[in-house]
Amino acid sequence: MIAAVALIAALNGSWALSPSSVPGDVHLELRIDDAEHHSSSSRDVAPSSLGLTPALLENGRHVTFSIVRDAGTFACDGWLAQGRGGGSTTFAPSAAFERAMNERDYDVTAQQQATAAMLDLSIAYVDAMASAGYPHLSFDKLVAFRALGIDDAYVRSLRSFFGSAEIDADQTISLRALRVDGAYLRDLSASGLPKVTPAQAIQLRALGIDAAYVQRVKAHGFPHPTVEDLVRLKAMKIV
Repeated sequence: MIAAVALIAALNGSWALSPSSVPGDVHLELRIDDAEHHSSSSRDVAPSSLGLTPALLENGRHVTFSIVRDAGTFACDGWLAQGRGGGSTTFAPSAAFERAMNERDYDVTAQQQATAAMLDLSIAYVDAMASAGYPHLSFDKLVAFRALGIDDAYVRSLRSFFGSAEIDADQTISLRALRVDGAYLRDLSASGLPKVTPAQAIQLRALGIDAAYVQRVKAHGFPHPTVEDLVRLKAMKIV
């Protein structure tokens, strides 16, 4: 196992920094763009997390810095001036991460480790999702969970509303992608709509049906609309 890990080649790509809309942060883009590997990420980060000072950001100069994650390290080289910059990066996969993932029945490639590192998908996150009720997610679903910001608090909020209803990984991804949260679900319930299932919540949110729409339907002569009524009325654009 260890010998095999040592043979994993580093991956090459690029980085870019630009001003962020978040005060004090910078917008970081990472790309891995080898002949056989293509992936990218974009996120706001604190310059200090990259080892960059305000002086380095503003004054044009050559810089080197590292982005260290559980899954591996991005070694970045390039130039910065007036809060903007870019250059090349080399990603070195972590042997410890690969071993830990192997122990959890994941066989990860160097490219998958680069993707995990871009999203800061850590072993702790994998274990947290397992403890939250998703112990056998595929790597792609782990990536989707992490990219959408699904954490154990979000999973708990869903389960506190849906109770014993089964919420599979695909539904959790859809619910999060559609921004279904506790506030939306509580508002639906407070509007008088019977308690919905995860699948119904996905359908309602995808159609733009919220508590205000339920009230409009009631005002148009449907005092006790069902989910099916709401979907039909919305599709027919009656209300």
